[in-house]
Amino acid sequence: EVQDEVREKPGSTGPRGFDPGHSFTEAKETWVAQREEVYVRQLLDAHEGNVSQAARAARMDRKYLHKLARRYGIK
Repeated sequence: EVQDEVREKPGSTGPRGFDPGHSFTEAKETWVAQREEVYVRQLLDAHEGNVSQAARAARMDRKYLHKLARRYGIK
């Protein structure tokens, strides 16, 4: 369950990846970027690197997918 992932375990230092030195906004941006990169990598892998096919499958603009791929050093 989701709550189990968020709740701290006894003796732990906090949820995985938690850094008390970052604001909520910074933490959220980092989390979103990490998942976005994984999504783009898996999407392009599933379409054998074909950006046009991948963009159609994801219902996103091809140029935007190119931009994301460049952002994460993919392709």
